[in-house]
Amino acid sequence: MEEKKQNVIEEASANYEKGLVERVRRSKDREAFHALVKIHSALAFSAAFRILGSREDALEASQDAFVKAFTKIRQYRGEVPFKYWLRKIAVNTSLNRLRSRRSDCLSGAGEIYDDVSQDSRRVNAGPEELFEAAERDRQIKNALAGLEEPFRAVLVLRDIESYKYEEIARLLRISIGTVKSRLSRGRQELRRRLAGKSAEVKEHEL
Repeated sequence: MEEKKQNVIEEASANYEKGLVERVRRSKDREAFHALVKIHSALAFSAAFRILGSREDALEASQDAFVKAFTKIRQYRGEVPFKYWLRKIAVNTSLNRLRSRRSDCLSGAGEIYDDVSQDSRRVNAGPEELFEAAERDRQIKNALAGLEEPFRAVLVLRDIESYKYEEIARLLRISIGTVKSRLSRGRQELRRRLAGKSAEVKEHEL
């Protein structure tokens, strides 16, 4: 019964969103578009922040992404849910901003793991488990933040955003071979940093 109710709610929400998108596509209805912005503002900001690591830059990039989505809305054919189409625009916009400033802007990218704190496994966890999970997340954030930008960018796109190798190569304007090489080196370096952190913790406990 509860599952059926949830399905009805999800279907109604999807139909509402489709109606908004169609209004924007048909007549550039600004009221409908503002409703879409309200629904997906967190998603666009999150995608931008994962790439840029700066809240201010991510806010600007997500706003730019919505402007682009509005102007290109007729290119959206509905093959995928609107949120995925919008997220791709946000990622592309963020990568363009990252390339244009040519500096290391992913220092806060470790916050991509913040969502883990909402994981159901933690809801019923005790104080000690919560402390250990928080410490593990902190170590991951610090280790990821310490990676060089080219490796972090590939790690975020592949391991967090689940982009295909071909898509990452196109977005970053590098070869697929370079994508795989950077991903391998980035993962190795991340593991090395995390292993070092674990060793520090054990030594401190002794």
